[in-house]
Amino acid sequence: MLLAVLCFTLLDAIAKRLVVGDIHPLQVVWGRYAFSFLPLVVLPFHSGWRRLATKRPGLQLARGLTLIGATAAMFAGLRTLPLADAYALSYVSPVIVAVISYYAFTERLNRWQLTALALGLAGVMFVIRPAFAHAGDSIIFPLLMALSYAIYQVLTRVVRQADDAVVSVFYASLVGAGLTTLALPFIWQPMPATHWLWFAVMGSCGLVGHWLLAVAAHRASASLLAPLSYTQLVYAALFDLFVFGAIPDRWTVAGSALILIAGVLLWRAAPKGSSYASTAP
Repeated sequence: MLLAVLCFTLLDAIAKRLVVGDIHPLQVVWGRYAFSFLPLVVLPFHSGWRRLATKRPGLQLARGLTLIGATAAMFAGLRTLPLADAYALSYVSPVIVAVISYYAFTERLNRWQLTALALGLAGVMFVIRPAFAHAGDSIIFPLLMALSYAIYQVLTRVVRQADDAVVSVFYASLVGAGLTTLALPFIWQPMPATHWLWFAVMGSCGLVGHWLLAVAAHRASASLLAPLSYTQLVYAALFDLFVFGAIPDRWTVAGSALILIAGVLLWRAAPKGSSYASTAP
């Protein structure tokens, strides 16, 4: 899970470099999914289509759509927001997952989990203040990402009961690459040859990261894994500082600290078998 989170943070750092350079966010989303899917093209020839048959095609399609939405929203937000701010804002996601799980799976949260979610939400509110002053309406993109990814996580929880990690990664990449390819004629912008290399690195990070995430989900409950995703704030702060030269202000630091405390509290309070989770795509 820790390695998966590192892969996703590196992916987003590269995406930020590209979208800040005026490459259309959807074109970057295409590069991320197309190069994740390319290595998977050999799977049907190696293992046969029967190995990749899904028992829940509708859910796999829905997962792919929500993952595209989450990725596109995050990349759009990264045009103006530092990585750490974007991640902190996206951590409203566990609140959304908890609400969905309450109504969809009749799951109940204990007092410590509720306290952790409240702390995390308070941390997001802290970060919104400087983020809004800096980026204005762009802060809506990480919040949209949080909504899309929350739905993706719930769908992943349902579909993993029928399909294994390889099948889930294959269809998420297939849907992402296929649908964004259809949009290319409308948004394509010429770009330097080096950007193709960055697309390949992004695709590799996405493929490895989601495979690690799916394997982790098969080995432990989501509620035990989810708080580990909060280490993304630490990774993001290091990328912001050493790659983008961005130093977070005291509001972002305070909000991120609250979110990290909430993550630790969630991990300590999580009952075995609970399902809500959060991590950036």
